[in-house]
Amino acid sequence: MGEYLRLHQDKAIFYYFRLHYSHFFPTLRTLHRTIFVRQAANLRSVKELVWQGILAHTSFDPEFYIIDSIPLPACRFVPAYGCRGASKAKPRIRIRLFGSAD
Repeated sequence: MGEYLRLHQDKAIFYYFRLHYSHFFPTLRTLHRTIFVRQAANLRSVKELVWQGILAHTSFDPEFYIIDSIPLPACRFVPAYGCRGASKAKPRIRIRLFGSAD
């Protein structure tokens, strides 16, 4: 993810995620950078396994590919009664732009 965002240092990646994703991960605000970096490194193998599983169940077509995607707000999420995150729920739907060589 960091390379995709052109963030080449662990410090830059950490501060980017802290700024933009702390609403998904509230403890990220209080987490030390080195712990974040260590956990991200440990999850790399898990991410690779998930990616290989996805690839095993999809077909590859060199004429058809994803160009870009953006998150958009979707219908309002109604959490279970007493959920502490009820006011912070921000549902999203992802729109993808596809292209082909034709």
